[in-house]
Amino acid sequence: MPKFMLNLLLLGTISVLVSCSNGGGGDDSSATPTASETANCLEVRAYGDALTLSGNASYQYRPTATTTTNQGTIYALSGNPVTAAIPYAEIEVLNGNGDQIQCGNTDVNGNFSLQVSKNSGTVRVRVLSRAFNSQIKLSILEETNLNQPYIVEVGANAGSSDVGDLNMLARARISESAKIEGGAFHILASIYKANQYIRTQTNDAGFVAEKVTVYWKAGFNPYAYFGYPNNLLSFYKPGERKLFILGGKDGNVNQADTDHFDTSVVLHEYGHFLEDVYGKTDSPGGYHNGDAVIDPRLAWSEGFANFFQAAAQGTNSYLDTAGFCNDSQESGSCSQNVYFRLSEDGTSTLYDRSTLAGEGGFRELSITRTLFKIVQNASSSYPYGAGIPFKEIWNVFTDSVNGFHSSGKVFRSMHLLTSRLDQIVSSTYNSNAGHWQAVLDNEKQSKTFAEYNNTFSEVALNSCNTREFTPVADKTTCYGSTCPIYKMSNQLRSNDFYRLEVTQQDIDANATIQIAYFQCAPYPTGPANPTGPDDTGCAVSTNVDLDLYLYKQGYAYFEEYKEKESGSQSTDIVKKSARTYASLESGNESFGLGQLTPGTYLLDVKANTYGKVAAAVGETARYRVQKISGSTQRDLCPQN
Repeated sequence: MPKFMLNLLLLGTISVLVSCSNGGGGDDSSATPTASETANCLEVRAYGDALTLSGNASYQYRPTATTTTNQGTIYALSGNPVTAAIPYAEIEVLNGNGDQIQCGNTDVNGNFSLQVSKNSGTVRVRVLSRAFNSQIKLSILEETNLNQPYIVEVGANAGSSDVGDLNMLARARISESAKIEGGAFHILASIYKANQYIRTQTNDAGFVAEKVTVYWKAGFNPYAYFGYPNNLLSFYKPGERKLFILGGKDGNVNQADTDHFDTSVVLHEYGHFLEDVYGKTDSPGGYHNGDAVIDPRLAWSEGFANFFQAAAQGTNSYLDTAGFCNDSQESGSCSQNVYFRLSEDGTSTLYDRSTLAGEGGFRELSITRTLFKIVQNASSSYPYGAGIPFKEIWNVFTDSVNGFHSSGKVFRSMHLLTSRLDQIVSSTYNSNAGHWQAVLDNEKQSKTFAEYNNTFSEVALNSCNTREFTPVADKTTCYGSTCPIYKMSNQLRSNDFYRLEVTQQDIDANATIQIAYFQCAPYPTGPANPTGPDDTGCAVSTNVDLDLYLYKQGYAYFEEYKEKESGSQSTDIVKKSARTYASLESGNESFGLGQLTPGTYLLDVKANTYGKVAAAVGETARYRVQKISGSTQRDLCPQN
């Protein structure tokens, strides 16, 4: 791909994807409803002396195509609107008094056939931007306070004979309809497509996802509901089953960033809904630009959503656009915010390329590509594919015993999926094991929890091999003249994360967790398993300063610059030990477990890299994690 696309990816996602799964912040009082959504029209009435009203409901959308702009050759919303069927949407018939006299749904092709009593007089047949049936359950609503669906209608005279050709069309041009109802019905059709994909791939004809509510309005940025009118954003609110889709800004849809016709964005956010309801999410939300090592829980959540949108569409790409162009009747300008292909070779891609073993689990787009390659036809070379059907990913996703939906799973990440899929491949797809491994190797994905959420076993003191730790400098991220907007510790290279089970016995005894560490050059320059800094080959020129943090579940990783530069504190850190040694960095960090609540925590062994250039973060330290309870001291030995 052209190099400028990488710049668009990095810059565009600052505004497009920041907190896309968070949706939080600011004052949400304007999002408080003042009216409830009206009940779905579900009752199909029977009439003895009836006639049939039949017709078709369709919508227009703006298609994507390649076009040439000052960005070069790009993908954008380009050309005249295209017409498509409105599938399985709610239909109602109102009489002259506005009373509801019949209910129904369109079929997959947008057709409908409804019976009403003869001589009903003037009636209105209306298709609504919502559905609650065996195919799809959702409502696309215009305002959070009014909760009203979009409506397209046609009038008819119900006399003594059947009435046909009652056709309705939701428009995509603002000059033809100020509300651009086609946007609402495109969202509906996209989410229907996602449900149909799951039904087909899982061989479950009865599946229909639980209801989701979508808020969208032409020319409006939904982040304004939460106090951020200038941050153009589509997002999902976990726990509320609500999607907010970007409709533009200040009434502008001709040049502004909009998402109602960007199927990738709509289904990305719907993927977050599926994760929330069917898989459970541990994502803390937050910053992600598609080209950085980030929190693996966030990387998993965004990576899955990126993958799902492509899978449901049957494409190998993600596209987010702004404005439109080349319409013969309306003027506009178009641009490409984000575009990337999921099939790219992980070793040569410009996008989120992993270089170290296990790094892929910390990179959003690497996870996206890995999931895409898993379901492709088996191939151990480019284009890679493991030949494992989507249903196996979905099964791990929804598994309430050993998968993501299990209440016993915490700190969910890509590592959970690969570890479970590896077992499934061994038992069911053994002939594909080589292809599976090739996909993982291509994206530097791990099949274990060695890099994140690793578990411990208690063993005799000093019997566990020391862990090697070679940190890197923080990554400073800027956006235009704003610099920095983030200073990010490398969560793979500068941190080791362990799952720590704290019992009531530990609390009562005020047991101590400590790291005992010393400086030692990495193997093979230094020894494979040194016992102390005086071992042959251990000498280093720059010391590593290791610290110890204990996070509660649901934590947001805390960057040290926030404390040092703005005085911020994290309520998610329940214990820490972060001493600074004056000279030789060989010693220990420790804290007691007293006053905690029994449960599962995340122990972070972290290198102090704040304010240090690459040459100053240190070379390599070796450490052991130990537990002291009363007079007993033992090693906590990592299982992976």
